Amino acid sequence: MNIEVALLVMSESDIASGLKLAQLISTRGGFCFQVLVVGDQPAMLEKQIQSRLAGQSSATSAEIPVRSLPSDVDGLITHLDTLPALRVLLLPGLDQFNDFRKRIFRKAHTTVVCFEPHRGLEKEPDSLWLVGEDEGKFAQWLSEHVMAYPRLTPVTLEQLDQQQPDAAAESSSHGTAWQQQAAWVLLSTSAKSTDAASKVSKQAIEAAVGPVLLVRGESSWYQGLLERQLPALVQRYVPQMERAERQLLAEQLSKFSQLDFEFIALICASTFLASFGLLQNSAAVIIGAMLVAPLMTPILGAGLSLAHGNRPLFRGSLFTICIGFLAALTTSFSFGLLVCGLAPSLLAYAADGRVILTSEMWSRTHPTTIDFFVGLVGGSAAAFARTRTHLADALAGAAIAAALVPPIATAGLHLSLWTQGISEEGAPWGDTNLFFGPVLLFVVNMLTIMIGSSFVLWSCGIRGERGRPTRDRWATRMTVLLLTLTSLVLVWIVQHS
Repeated sequence: MNIEVALLVMSESDIASGLKLAQLISTRGGFCFQVLVVGDQPAMLEKQIQSRLAGQSSATSAEIPVRSLPSDVDGLITHLDTLPALRVLLLPGLDQFNDFRKRIFRKAHTTVVCFEPHRGLEKEPDSLWLVGEDEGKFAQWLSEHVMAYPRLTPVTLEQLDQQQPDAAAESSSHGTAWQQQAAWVLLSTSAKSTDAASKVSKQAIEAAVGPVLLVRGESSWYQGLLERQLPALVQRYVPQMERAERQLLAEQLSKFSQLDFEFIALICASTFLASFGLLQNSAAVIIGAMLVAPLMTPILGAGLSLAHGNRPLFRGSLFTICIGFLAALTTSFSFGLLVCGLAPSLLAYAADGRVILTSEMWSRTHPTTIDFFVGLVGGSAAAFARTRTHLADALAGAAIAAALVPPIATAGLHLSLWTQGISEEGAPWGDTNLFFGPVLLFVVNMLTIMIGSSFVLWSCGIRGERGRPTRDRWATRMTVLLLTLTSLVLVWIVQHS
């Protein structure tokens, strides 16, 4: 039997009105439904439900399944996932919309109706009023297929309050007619607007005469993919970090993503090393500079902020990255000026007196698509190594692959050597932008590391809390913006390769 409607019972007060509404929906819509018991005393509640069903004259009442579930939201959601045909989850207690009911309302993957019968549940309503936007079209479906009304009547809370009969009209014939033709009120909302909807529902209960239902429409296909199917698939194949490990990693990345004296000192030292290596055409010295450079940590911190939806951390990490970039650029520029003024013998000159750049410097003036994927894989590897303590040795290799400081040092050296004139001798690509190219290479590495690390950290279990609409919207928009910028940079690189 395909269960299409489920009633969630958590207290004795949920039984009478809950069974009545569940049977009303299943009868009018021709649906099969079951009762899910969640509470401190599930055996007692289940016995009361069975007794009430046995006392009904309906022949189908005895066939209604009743199941007891653990008193936790995750266990309930897991059980709902085993019911592929489930369309509606009835959640009584709109007048007692506590944190537990709100969590179910947010996390349930099926459509949710949290209702308060008020009065008039057993009466035949003459109309259905809709408060709010029916984005998921579930309220319209409920109206057509269950309540037998082809259209909903949109109203506001102010209009609803004006329709309520006052005490003087209660005794009049108009008041009596109103009571006999009580309307149902549907409050349509989303899982991300639970707190606001609970406040509106209290106003609606006070203003309405008939039953009040808070309905949450079904998610779109892409929302279901991103919020349910993709996380479930990732959790199945990727080992998740423990809570203590997630907290420790978040604290470490947050701490070392802040701008301080140690960060400035390390970025200047690594830039000096990289400048030496670039002028001497020494790959070994450049690799040493990559190991000393601290820029990887704030970029990983920005990736963490995207995965967790932490806007202050992203702002602080981005500020640290920008200051680190300016410090490295200033250091390499100053180093180049010192070399030109005090030790020009370290430079090679062409016959026309212009400076001949080394191959290590030329190689960083023209980024290619390979650099794009190197940054993406290197950043992902660095983030994954941070999530596993026994893989700490892999961080050095990831830092070398990312190559964040050498491009900045190259740009600073090119600026300082500009007055000397730069020869194109040894340039494999001929004329190129000696400053824009290295800066673009750094931007490519930064964006790809940020995006790759955020996906890896999210896959390993670092995610934001559901039900935080502001945080979710910011993280989504920022991720889309970074993906768009990365795509534009990649297109430019492909066109100019």
